[in-house]
Amino acid sequence: MVIVKYFPDSLYYQKRALLVGPISIQADWTDPQDILFLDAGRPYIIVGEGTCSLWDNPPEPDGVDSCFVYAKWRIGDTPQIWGQLELVDPSIHLSELIEKNTGKPAEYNPSHIYEAVVIGEGKTLKARVYDGGGYSDNHGELRISVYQAV
Repeated sequence: MVIVKYFPDSLYYQKRALLVGPISIQADWTDPQDILFLDAGRPYIIVGEGTCSLWDNPPEPDGVDSCFVYAKWRIGDTPQIWGQLELVDPSIHLSELIEKNTGKPAEYNPSHIYEAVVIGEGKTLKARVYDGGGYSDNHGELRISVYQAV
């Protein structure tokens, strides 16, 4: 079993049982989707994965993942943090949660899999693909899974 440090103040968590997922979050849907009720004060590991597109007829079939835009036609050779997987209750983008956990910005992962710890707030976690523009030209999906953390 792997033990991972998630917070700058030396908190370590182990990924335990998969509670839910991977759940498909459609890129062209504007409303947050219910994922799982998170008990207040309990840590969970959130995993965001996959790729999607935020554009009509792009030269590449995708271009963004849970944390980054990497479409070279859009931003060049260096992926940029865009924070496409938005969590609600708590309200934070997965890329911001990674930075909160580690004390440094998320790092691009060419496998398009990112994980972070979230502390439950006694509410249902919701998620959506965030697009600051319109959703009608989006294609594909991102996926989210939630694991127990101890």
